[in-house]
Amino acid sequence: MTPTRAGQSTRENLAAGADLPADADGPLAETAHAVTGAATTIAEAAAGAIEIVGILIILAFGVYALVLAAIRFIKREDAEHTFQDVRHRLGRGILLGLEFLVAADIIHTVAVELSWNTVGVLAVIVAIRTFLSFTLELEITGKWPWQQQHSRDPAAKGDDRRRGPRAPRRSGDTADDF
Repeated sequence: MTPTRAGQSTRENLAAGADLPADADGPLAETAHAVTGAATTIAEAAAGAIEIVGILIILAFGVYALVLAAIRFIKREDAEHTFQDVRHRLGRGILLGLEFLVAADIIHTVAVELSWNTVGVLAVIVAIRTFLSFTLELEITGKWPWQQQHSRDPAAKGDDRRRGPRAPRRSGDTADDF
């Protein structure tokens, strides 16, 4: 927002996106302050709720992974397979929870406390969480996120499990020949 401009009415300043001075008065100024206050309150509540959802997702996946490990331990299933499966599920839960936490940080920074300082802090937080997401993805799948296959459809390009082996291409063949 920009400061109010001298020689302009409060309405013109609001239309130009200016902050109202603390001593502004009148019904328009009161309405602007009320709307700004309500929007900030709603944004704070939304950011807090999304943070709680992110934390609960991480906790739920953690409990789920531990319960699954205990059940498999009682059934005497293969320990290495159980460890990898539990680790995979927990990693996925952490990744999902991190996405919600980043969203909450973005809402809080943009809608509640917009300053160069908070934008810088947000950039560092997003960079750290992005790095964590990439390294968790690498740990879980053994591939970087951009190396993953995006389509779940077996008939999609690059997944030949259903169609069987392809015939070798001969010189002069075009894609329309297949």
